[in-house]
Amino acid sequence: MSYAPTAEELKEWSKGPTLESLFGKKFPLSRDHPDWQKLEQENDQWVEENWQFDDKELRDYLMSSQLGPFSSMCFPFAEREKLLWICRLVTLLFCLDEDLDRHINLHLLPILKALTAGTKKPENNYAELAIDKCWRAIEKTSTPSNFRQFVQITHEYFDSHGQIPYENFEQYVGARRTNVGAYFMWACLRYAADINLTDEELANPLVKRLEDIAGFHVAFTNDLISYTKEYLTDTATNNILTLLQRNDGLTPAEAEAKLRREIKKAETDYAVAAREVLDHPVLGKNEGIRKLVLNIPYGMGGNAWWSLVTKRYNVDPVNHPLPQVQINIDPAMPYHPCAAPFLDGPTKVRTSVVKASHQAPYQSFFSSWSLWFHSSLLFLWKLLLRR
Repeated sequence: MSYAPTAEELKEWSKGPTLESLFGKKFPLSRDHPDWQKLEQENDQWVEENWQFDDKELRDYLMSSQLGPFSSMCFPFAEREKLLWICRLVTLLFCLDEDLDRHINLHLLPILKALTAGTKKPENNYAELAIDKCWRAIEKTSTPSNFRQFVQITHEYFDSHGQIPYENFEQYVGARRTNVGAYFMWACLRYAADINLTDEELANPLVKRLEDIAGFHVAFTNDLISYTKEYLTDTATNNILTLLQRNDGLTPAEAEAKLRREIKKAETDYAVAAREVLDHPVLGKNEGIRKLVLNIPYGMGGNAWWSLVTKRYNVDPVNHPLPQVQINIDPAMPYHPCAAPFLDGPTKVRTSVVKASHQAPYQSFFSSWSLWFHSSLLFLWKLLLRR
């Protein structure tokens, strides 16, 4: 079904997120950009024109995994054209991840940072050319300081890939936030939503604490939802659930329960930290910082929502369904086909085709005897960690 936002919906969307979305009863909220359908179509068309798939099955899998919507769901209030370049960039990183797993385009690993910064011209290679196109478009539409900050954080993200030493839970998840791409996400958000902050503002302890807490939420949620696929494909080495079982001696059920408590704690902590920033006599009056505070939670909610609807993680829904995660659909969001399974009350849906319904209860994969039996297996390390 073809969908396009109405003028009234765009007007309402243009007001941006509200304080009610941050301090309401349901947190974090999830929604998509109002022009989500065209964004996905334009993203996929561009990727197919600029990326070569040497395997039809892989191409079909990637292009049906809703890779573009990851960005539109995480940054729903972003400027459309900037958001489109972020959709393309993140989709390319997903595609590159698959290539590296198949030992294709390995030559890109030592030159990714140079391609990002623009200090190396791309060779006549489709991957280099596509990645360079994205970054040069982002550079052209950024302020110099915003682009420099974006490049720096992206370099840190690239450098973080590798086996993270596990000393204790707190140390490990601190490193995992960078490794999973949480700070890279907030850099994408600042670019796409036109949030321009100085280095000093970004380094403010209260602002850093916000990004840190949200980073915990992204890392915990990603590991909870992606574990099923990673376990089934022997790629769960860096997953927090694996390490809690192997290093801390927790049972699968205990590891899952701990991760769920940490996710809830991150949500509670974010609201407290956000209030501190908004009440600050200087930070609270900064329009860019207020915009960041209100937009980050949609990245938290969008990451969880997308992870449950993409085919990327739901590899065996019959025998190994994904774990149940609470998704709070923003009641102000108009029609969206991926929202229906998570609706639990009246919402401003402007079509009667989609009716509110509850998702069928999940049987937790982590509590199964299959996982208990196999929990001692060693997992293969991936060259570039899946998101």
